[in-house]
Amino acid sequence: MNKKGFSLVELLTVISLLGILMGIAIQAVMGYLNKAQNQAYDSIYKATYDAAQTYIMENGIEPTLANGSTGNVEITKLVEDGYMTHPTDPNTKTDCSGTVNYKMKKGSGKTADTIVYRISLTCPGNKDLKEKIFPVGETY
Repeated sequence: MNKKGFSLVELLTVISLLGILMGIAIQAVMGYLNKAQNQAYDSIYKATYDAAQTYIMENGIEPTLANGSTGNVEITKLVEDGYMTHPTDPNTKTDCSGTVNYKMKKGSGKTADTIVYRISLTCPGNKDLKEKIFPVGETY
């Protein structure tokens, strides 16, 4: 008897294995995409922090803050004054908005005075963004 081709069991086995491999590959790719998006949002937070820090120092706001006093600046103000480009949501490619709140924390002993920044970011493509505090490790 002359056998040609594959049996139905062999074909089903191969198709099942390919399905399992595709499922694993899709999960891995989705994990990489989520990580990249999170890094994009982290970059927006960091750029906003850097812009706010420069804005406050250049506009002479820092020395006027007493211990515990606060201030804020809108991200749109930082963009209008040229301290940063408008942050763009990596998911929707639309503009993000938000506020930077800042507060002076007086140092004691060997610790220097510190301005702590709390950044609230609103992006249309991610409703779960949380506030971030800078410098990292500080409390607001």
